Amino acid sequence: MNSFSGNKFALLRSDDDEPQSFDDPAIISNSYGSPDAGYIMSDHNPLEHPYTFWISKRKSVLKGKNYNDCMKDIGTVYTVQEFWKLYSFMKRPSKIDDSCDLMLFKRGIRPLWEESANKDGGRWTLRVRRHSTDRYWENSIMAMVGEQFLVGDELCGIVLSLRNPWDQLSIWHRNAADKSAVKKISDSLRRILNFGNGANGPQMDYRPHNETLNKAEQRRTSRDERRRNTSSDQDSEDKSSS
Repeated sequence: MNSFSGNKFALLRSDDDEPQSFDDPAIISNSYGSPDAGYIMSDHNPLEHPYTFWISKRKSVLKGKNYNDCMKDIGTVYTVQEFWKLYSFMKRPSKIDDSCDLMLFKRGIRPLWEESANKDGGRWTLRVRRHSTDRYWENSIMAMVGEQFLVGDELCGIVLSLRNPWDQLSIWHRNAADKSAVKKISDSLRRILNFGNGANGPQMDYRPHNETLNKAEQRRTSRDERRRNTSSDQDSEDKSSS
């Protein structure tokens, strides 16, 4: 039974519909035409919030590029119909190259820890086996755009980090100090993904973004210190040999 049978999205595609896929290396087919920004047709069902799909290739980041510069805006949707039009032309996550991040965020919020809407928030994260990734991603983003998390404007977006064999799904929100919202997001995610509450269910981890930012800053400081020490040692060796 479809757990979203009460959701307006169920009217647009049944569980038996096969999602479109493409053999080209792009995340989205060239035949897709993005919707006109902010224009909603009279026979369309507007979303509570517009949403933007993003993708980022981690390989580019590892080569020294700034993460912000590696993100690509795939498209923004304003209605249920636009959501399905864009989503049906995207490859399923299991068909995308590893070391990519696939993201869906409210329009105007970039998927960065430092973003004003994100910096005081946090994220619930769970590791996902590749064979379950497509289902978890689809159910999660459908629930978010369909307002199924029941926390109002608290949600910012969802990040799927593809790292075969274990992918990582994260739900980002605005205010880590709001313990009631933190718990409700966890409970909603378990309900949406049909998890049990027992010890056998997938492990979910919560972390405030400022904690992650502090650890990242410590790593950068430590790395810079090692580089300075290496440079100093090299200078000393050069002087000794001259």
